[in-house]
Amino acid sequence: MKYLLTLIGLLLVSFSFAHHFTGTYQDQQYGITVAIQHGTDGRMQGTVSANGVQMQLQGYGDPQGAQGVL
Repeated sequence: MKYLLTLIGLLLVSFSFAHHFTGTYQDQQYGITVAIQHGTDGRMQGTVSANGVQMQLQGYGDPQGAQGVL
């Protein structure tokens, strides 16, 4: 679980220079999928799936980056 949270954090940081985060991102080596919907108001929601477990993702994104909770 610690590895998953670290990977998600790195994923969000790696997209911090983008303004729009909508999409599905996959790490096939570890079987992790992150699906994000980014609204025009900046709110983000989605899911993180790994090893048959799916968790909800909620946050906020703007041109300076993104942050949220899992």
